Amino acid sequence: DVGEASIYRYFTDKNELAKLVAYLYWKEMYDVFESELGPTLQSNISSLEKIRVFLGLFKTLLRDHPKFLIFTEDFDGYMQYVVNDQRPANFESKISDIKEIFITLIIEGQEKGEIREDIDTKYIYSFASQTMSATTQKLVSRVGYLHKDLDQYSERCLDDLVNMFIHYIKKD
Repeated sequence: DVGEASIYRYFTDKNELAKLVAYLYWKEMYDVFESELGPTLQSNISSLEKIRVFLGLFKTLLRDHPKFLIFTEDFDGYMQYVVNDQRPANFESKISDIKEIFITLIIEGQEKGEIREDIDTKYIYSFASQTMSATTQKLVSRVGYLHKDLDQYSERCLDDLVNMFIHYIKKD
């Protein structure tokens, strides 16, 4: 029940409004992420196990927040067509925080001799996050309903993906 003119008093355009909605959604999910991962980061388990827990959060998103996964896929698709928008989005800070945690875990594992030294930390973060995001989004939007009761298909797929990733980065 808000008029269009009133909206444009607070937002210069639709993109700004979309970014605020995205930020609020990302903040909510970041809080979930932080509450579930926080105790793990403080524990004395190996860096590989911390990374396993980190990537396991995608199962939490799949199970408890499927609408967020669909939203991020739609939002990414929408934002790629926004031209001449040089202003940074607030939600990028939340993504940067998550990226830094992951990269720190990789470096920690390399220093402890658990993770291969030849791993490019920024590349491996991008690879892991893109692979896990795309797979989880696809499972929730296309496959998840087909296999919902079939032996926890989606969660098994994510477990297998995490296991392959851990096997790849693990130092022999």
